[in-house]
Amino acid sequence: FVLDAREDNLYQVAVEASVSEDKVKKRLSDIGVIHHTSESLRLGILIITRIDKPSLKAQFTDGGQDFTGFAEQQYRTRGFQVIDSPIAVDSSQESFEKFRENNQLTAIQGRRIGSDAVVVGQVEISEEAKRPGMEHTEEYRVHMWVRAIRSRDAALLGFREADFTLEQNPSRPMLQQQV
Repeated sequence: FVLDAREDNLYQVAVEASVSEDKVKKRLSDIGVIHHTSESLRLGILIITRIDKPSLKAQFTDGGQDFTGFAEQQYRTRGFQVIDSPIAVDSSQESFEKFRENNQLTAIQGRRIGSDAVVVGQVEISEEAKRPGMEHTEEYRVHMWVRAIRSRDAALLGFREADFTLEQNPSRPMLQQQV
């Protein structure tokens, strides 16, 4: 440093330094001020699908698989790493309800599989009643919610919920994309 001036007990100094943005971000991350990593976040995903009519299942799912696989694909295209290990020990509704109700349990499972966060959600699809004059159009009511829980401390990172209606579309990928 270079001493520029002194006035009573006040000193004015100029400092010349080279600063690495990554090193500053890493240090702030280490002490918990910000989240920074040079790698993308690792996510665990559990999204279940409830469909009120078995005949609709083939239209909205691929071989009976829920929306988890589709969500994984969407997160990967956005730069996230998706952990392949299952979040739940089994795929039962009771097992899912435990994660839905308990952020601490969700975070514990996230740490167990090595994820930074866990995305838990549900997609419910039901057939809408036929409206007069619309007998040849099929409409479906969709209610969905999804939330992200940080594995480190069970903090809620985000929550989204939506209700909407879909008209029949013969393409399964298009239906999944709309949802």
